[in-house]
Amino acid sequence: MRHVSKLGIVTGILLSAFGALPVGAGPYLPQVGDELRYGVSNGDVAVTRVIRTRSQGDRVYAQVVQTLLRQGSEPQTTRFTFIRAEEGLAIQVTPIMEGLQLSPLVYYLSVPDATESWTAQKGSYRDSAGQEVGYELTAEFLGLETVKVTAGTFEGCARIAYRSNLAPSSAVRPSEMVFWVKPEIGIVKTRSLQDGRVTETELLSFERATFAHP
Repeated sequence: MRHVSKLGIVTGILLSAFGALPVGAGPYLPQVGDELRYGVSNGDVAVTRVIRTRSQGDRVYAQVVQTLLRQGSEPQTTRFTFIRAEEGLAIQVTPIMEGLQLSPLVYYLSVPDATESWTAQKGSYRDSAGQEVGYELTAEFLGLETVKVTAGTFEGCARIAYRSNLAPSSAVRPSEMVFWVKPEIGIVKTRSLQDGRVTETELLSFERATFAHP
């Protein structure tokens, strides 16, 4: 069972953060038609589009379609839900494997400080023997940095490190990951380490739905 960390963590690299506001503007509010493009270090490109939104109390839920453009392969499409609340930002991905359960991935808190850490995601899956194995992803705020990517230079990005924690009986190796998050925009850069392989993504471009944003 080597897909748990990839679904719970690496999926988050490409699926989260699709907002698009000028630097210095208020917190991002997703609108139908918003689109972001991310480049992956292996040459793939991920395109995310907001297709539907709804509000419930102080929370906004946005349904998003991501198309992964892979060299030499057919495009792959995935759907997920982005959640914006006063306390932070999260995504909810529908598990694609039987027996896999995952809570929303809380990848950013609105008021982090230099010592803050939190449980970003919890879940469980069944191994090849049918035994339930626990899964947890912890996050730690490491400070604010200026990040330069293809889409531009972004000041005040929160650098957040994530690490997967699995039950001792698990055969899956822990994964490590770092997000650089600009709250007004979303994730602008990521770096992950899994099975000794480093994968990076960066924001290539973003486009707001002009009919939705005055």
